[in-house]
Amino acid sequence: MASAKHSLPWSCFRLPTALSAVSWHKAMRRFDPKYFLLFALATCSPQAQPGSSGDAPATSHYNDVARYLAGLPIENPSAEVRKAIETPLYKNHVALMNQSWSAIEQTSLIPMREWKKQNLTDACEERLAFYPLSGADFGNFYTMLPDCKNYLMIGLEDAGSVPEPFQLNDAQLASGLGQLERMVGQISIRNYFWTESMKTETANAYLEGVTPAILVFASRLGLNIRNIESVQVNDEGKVVVTRAVPKDQRLKTLSGIRITFRAPGDKEDRTLQFLRIRIGPAAGSDTAPEGKFFKQYGDFITMFKSAEYLMHFKLGEEFRSFVLQRSRLVIQDDSGIPYDKFTPEWTIKCFGDYVHPYPLVQYTPQVQPGLAAAFAKERYPLPFPFGYGFYQGKGKSNLVIARKK
Repeated sequence: MASAKHSLPWSCFRLPTALSAVSWHKAMRRFDPKYFLLFALATCSPQAQPGSSGDAPATSHYNDVARYLAGLPIENPSAEVRKAIETPLYKNHVALMNQSWSAIEQTSLIPMREWKKQNLTDACEERLAFYPLSGADFGNFYTMLPDCKNYLMIGLEDAGSVPEPFQLNDAQLASGLGQLERMVGQISIRNYFWTESMKTETANAYLEGVTPAILVFASRLGLNIRNIESVQVNDEGKVVVTRAVPKDQRLKTLSGIRITFRAPGDKEDRTLQFLRIRIGPAAGSDTAPEGKFFKQYGDFITMFKSAEYLMHFKLGEEFRSFVLQRSRLVIQDDSGIPYDKFTPEWTIKCFGDYVHPYPLVQYTPQVQPGLAAAFAKERYPLPFPFGYGFYQGKGKSNLVIARKK
């Protein structure tokens, strides 16, 4: 998952040059979000297949929402939007988003793009790009696989409802934007989200769940947001558009969000879905809604990053088998699928260095002798200053590309 159970003191955050340490801490803890929950209504439409946007037309409103959350300029803003972007609160938000994104780009995404040009030229074609245990980490996902038509991220976090920041008052915005700033700030520090903090920041009363952070990454990556819809997977495995529902109801269903977007030069829409799906045997079942949903897709390109070694334990066995069966390409660090589970039909290339697994708070997985031997035999440099996965610092982390022959 793009998360781990760690905690960091707020002093770890890089401070914008215009802000003192004291004003930064005040900004990041501005308001206690103890207000009534607001729910934005999404247009209700008939059943829609995964990867479609139903009958909902593209609208600039959703792109304005995404750019507002990302702290980016909005072209020809309405009076409502202009009022929202001219406040001192929002100008401070812009400064913090610029600060975080500069760190993310310079230390992670730019080096990753250069590395990818030489080492990961596989085209998605019509395959689904699949990121289990993703958290809100669309930045690394899209940067690693920028030419896919359909993206699927799954995790146990709440997707939230369709954000409507222009309907919030100043106090609500201060609370909502403050939590979003902290969430994006996390990935600027370590290039992954840690679980305990994610629980806090996604419990955002006004900008709910992982969707606002995903929209920040999408806009900052230059994508044009065409539509945002609250969705659920029904009993037949079909993705259906829903009206916004309270969080306690969302958490009882296979709920999620679907974002339709275009990259520069695109002539057709692409889709990104985040679905709250638990890792388990249901994914490969012919009778469970999850299994019916996945069955609609062909082969995957799968990415694991900071996945907490879940695939190493009995809890992840059946899901691991499902992923290996359906994937043509797996991109991961050592916290993904164990090395010895890849059969001879896979060709594996190792990058960076592997010595032992990262010691998580709740448990420490066992060293993988086969992976250690593979790295000792042949490995290639991994130049990301933030690394890939839990280990930080140039030369400390590892990345494995496994291609099915």
